[in-house]
Amino acid sequence: MKIAHVSIIPAFSPGVFKKLEDKAQISLDNNIDVDFYLLNPMKNYHKKNLHILKKSYDFLPSAFLKTIFFRLFKLRNLEKLVDLNSYDAIILRYPLVDGFGSTSFMNKYGNKIFTEHHTDEISELFAVNRLVDKIRAYIEMCFAKSFLSKVSGIICVTDEIRKIELKKIKKNIPSITVANGINKNSFKKTNFIQFDNKVLKMIFVASLFSPWHGLEGLLSLLQSYTGDVKIELNLVGSITEFQNKILSNIDTENLEIIVHGKVYNEDLDILMSRMNIGISSLALSKNNMKEACTLKSREYIVRGIPFIYAYKDTDLDGDEIFAKKFEENNISINEIIKFANTVSKNRELVLKTFSKYVEKVSWENKMKTIEEFVKKVLKDK
Repeated sequence: MKIAHVSIIPAFSPGVFKKLEDKAQISLDNNIDVDFYLLNPMKNYHKKNLHILKKSYDFLPSAFLKTIFFRLFKLRNLEKLVDLNSYDAIILRYPLVDGFGSTSFMNKYGNKIFTEHHTDEISELFAVNRLVDKIRAYIEMCFAKSFLSKVSGIICVTDEIRKIELKKIKKNIPSITVANGINKNSFKKTNFIQFDNKVLKMIFVASLFSPWHGLEGLLSLLQSYTGDVKIELNLVGSITEFQNKILSNIDTENLEIIVHGKVYNEDLDILMSRMNIGISSLALSKNNMKEACTLKSREYIVRGIPFIYAYKDTDLDGDEIFAKKFEENNISINEIIKFANTVSKNRELVLKTFSKYVEKVSWENKMKTIEEFVKKVLKDK
């Protein structure tokens, strides 16, 4: 079975590109017959089964208009640029219904389309709180049912999102939850250093610290910390002016916060190898969500670094020895210190458990699961 995986993004995203690049290579390595396409306004690139397709509107006078036109004609452009008829199945990263030609597109290809959902689209659009996104949210509320009711199946990265999408349709359509994966070969296994009960070294990594990461809440807890253990918080990534202002006002004994900015490759490997624990997302409710499959948690698993988090992770039960799950409103610095003690005392068991979960969160496992789902649905039609 030949499958096309299609993403349509109105701005070239290095993160999305890297994910597709990893999935494309892993598909080749495991004889999974999938071609990956990314329709975007900035870049052309072709390598084996990965195709980055550029469609821009440079004649328009503003970036806003270029983005509007890209969204309006995305499905028509997809038809022109990709021979969709040559594929048995199409996995389409859900593009929203804010463009022309959705009905005719689904009438042609709906019987072999599987939409892929990474978020609660309507809630996310309202959360952005811009007028144009509110309008897109209302369009989605009105027309998503018509689009999604014609697909052959739905693939979601969390069970929470899967239930939201099925509720839109009110129709029995095959669906599956497959969490985001990771290319285990993209990260060095750094492991973690044992906590000496004197200095707790924590690392918190994000490209840009967004509200759902929960940095502000963590800083508030640290600001009121009065314990004897010295805490060293390493921040890797870009911080906002507001976050920088909070940092400048913190003057707490036994607390050191180091802002590294963006760190990559070997420098990041070295920094990770010096840490006791990592920090993953702590405020997912800011996105009106409870469940997620964050890349950062998967990176910690592959690297072998215990971590804390405050959400329901699709691939975790919540009681793993290598991770401490908190409720957002009940995060405790003292409990974090206790967790660091526990994983250090059980270091060999923690590292052994990590090795079992690496396969579970790898793209190799995820891609095989998706391929099997698509084949089964189309065979049973």
